[in-house]
Amino acid sequence: GFRLGVIALTIYWITLFTGTHWPASVSIWPASLSIWPASLSTWPADGMQRLAGPIRFPDVSDKLLHFLAFFGLAMLGCYVSAAPRGRPRLDSLRLVAVITAVIAYGAIDEATQAFSKGRHPDMLDFTADAAGALVAVAGYVAIRHLLCVLANRSSNPMLASADRFDY
Repeated sequence: GFRLGVIALTIYWITLFTGTHWPASVSIWPASLSIWPASLSTWPADGMQRLAGPIRFPDVSDKLLHFLAFFGLAMLGCYVSAAPRGRPRLDSLRLVAVITAVIAYGAIDEATQAFSKGRHPDMLDFTADAAGALVAVAGYVAIRHLLCVLANRSSNPMLASADRFDY
């Protein structure tokens, strides 16, 4: 539950900070890293060639990565800061706090990249960060509302029977 969420949020946030401040000119993969060990250079026997060299990841838009990273951060923030049921004002305030905190972190994150070798602040990255946070909170609210509606329908016999049609 809650403790696991806090641990996940902490690890995610540290990883996010490290990833966005890692010097761009430093590779985390050694040049000799390959997918297949040397002893398996002829394996598999179905004609596939040995994949040598550093592991390559598909080219993905930098803005998409920013969007997804801050989407995840905001979603974890919503989960960890869950308000007690029946307190809509408190619920709204915490969601505004999550949005504010994540967007403020995005601004600080972009500004401090100027101090990392090979990195530079980018307003479009910040825009993707903010969009990820806003979409995550909106998605969280929509999913939570849907779950509440479904729970109310299943617990209220009048609503549950209204969905059935006799032909």
